[in-house]
Amino acid sequence: MSSRDFNDIIDFPQKIALQSLNIDVSKPFIAIVCAQSGLSFVHKNAQNTAEWVAKGVAKAGAEAAVFCVPSVTDFIFGVSAERSKFAINKFVPLYAETMAQSNLFDGFVFVASDNQSVSGMLEAAITCNLPSLFMSCGVMPPLKIAGKNFGLNEIYSFVGAVKSGKVNPAVLPDLKSAIADGLGNDYKSYAENSAICICEALGLAVSGVSTVRADTPAHRELALKTGKQIVEMYKEKLTPRMTLSDEALKTALCFDVAMGGSCTGLTTVLSAARLLNIRFDMKELKKFFQLPRLVKNENFDAYAFGGDGGVAAVLYELAKGNKNISLDYTAYDMKPMSRSARPSVSGETILPYLKGTTGRCTYLSGNLAEDGAVAVSGSQTVFEGKAIVFNSEEEAVNAIANREIDEGCVLIIRYQGPSCGFNELRTSLALLRGMDMDEKVAVVTDGRFSDFSRGLVVGLVSPQAQTDSGLALVRTGDTIEINLPKNKLNVDLKAKELNQRKRQQETPELPLSDNLKAYSSLFSSAEEGCLIKKIQ
Repeated sequence: MSSRDFNDIIDFPQKIALQSLNIDVSKPFIAIVCAQSGLSFVHKNAQNTAEWVAKGVAKAGAEAAVFCVPSVTDFIFGVSAERSKFAINKFVPLYAETMAQSNLFDGFVFVASDNQSVSGMLEAAITCNLPSLFMSCGVMPPLKIAGKNFGLNEIYSFVGAVKSGKVNPAVLPDLKSAIADGLGNDYKSYAENSAICICEALGLAVSGVSTVRADTPAHRELALKTGKQIVEMYKEKLTPRMTLSDEALKTALCFDVAMGGSCTGLTTVLSAARLLNIRFDMKELKKFFQLPRLVKNENFDAYAFGGDGGVAAVLYELAKGNKNISLDYTAYDMKPMSRSARPSVSGETILPYLKGTTGRCTYLSGNLAEDGAVAVSGSQTVFEGKAIVFNSEEEAVNAIANREIDEGCVLIIRYQGPSCGFNELRTSLALLRGMDMDEKVAVVTDGRFSDFSRGLVVGLVSPQAQTDSGLALVRTGDTIEINLPKNKLNVDLKAKELNQRKRQQETPELPLSDNLKAYSSLFSSAEEGCLIKKIQ
């Protein structure tokens, strides 16, 4: 915990500075790290949530101070902002570490919901190794459009639907009025909530924070409880490196797979494992992907999921159905957070283990992914088609919107990996879905993907295109072979042809700012958790 000692005369200026802020230096001092932005739907109420956490800290007899970190929402800033968004949140651990090194603080509460913010904050919690908890900004209420409920990210699909003539443009004013009251994370997307769900699965969040509706009495009560709980963790000296064992991380990975899988969820666990010196690599994912899916991911609804037992119910079903999965790790057994009874499972949202459906994720490898890739699919398990190559998502979005994509093709959207900002394909996949093209094409990327598509999507291709890998050598018109039963991802080219192309390869000019270029030189690959590289 904090090693501050204000009895030494050399610390006198620091002591009086804190006292001038009405901070009692004799009490435990909790830092509340808040992802805040006036241009973020997800974090619109983050400051208010942090204040309720602070009230909980005060009720437990401790002091609290709120610090804000950047929050970038690509929904407002557009497709190009996604690259910078991931990079910005990778520097959150550096900011938190600076605060921790002041020796002022006895614990952290991280307030955020956005995946990249939460993932960066989890790295900060492990790096600083002070008692830490996470509090969500809550889940957004349904958006009412033409009498139906929609999630925030489904709005992207409306663009494709209008483009293809499926939806009358007259509905667009309804979109505007529906979004006006938006607050919190998208209730219709597990992928958008995956990082905070994983924190809850790891015991680093009070039960229920990942599914509570934003800015409600229940949400404020959980914030208060989080504030009280962090003080108890300080007293018990429970730090992330004490509680996040190999067993805990494997259970979190099993949870993510049971939920249908999420690129951000997988990379969140991989990065935590690397920081904790626990060895995971892409190849090991194959055995985890054999677990059944326990949540009806196609129609995910955070409120229904929470009402059916939420994160705790999925964990219990996993432990009940698989003897290799345990909930005995320390974080989950903390008395104030333990579940006194197993949550009931109605089957409406969460399926009993033995009735779980075939897992949605598949590990692939081949000459396009020598170090591995992750695929998700609906009904398609084998796909072969001609490649259409794009070196940015912006290029792909323009081609899809202009209906330049043929059925049966494979969209290669490359230079999206960690060295290029680790973009999450959101707009392109949503457009394909809105135009009813997502099950008629396949998509391959070295970046991440959202859970929009009902079709076949391959992401986290490693090595990434930036390293002149097989993905970088694909040309429009090449035949791409995707075979999930055989775990294969290949381009139909002989090694001799690939080697010849590699000798002739010139990396295209990419739309990367100087800051992103600096980022790409600092951080490791997806397989290695996208962490700051260790200096040899």
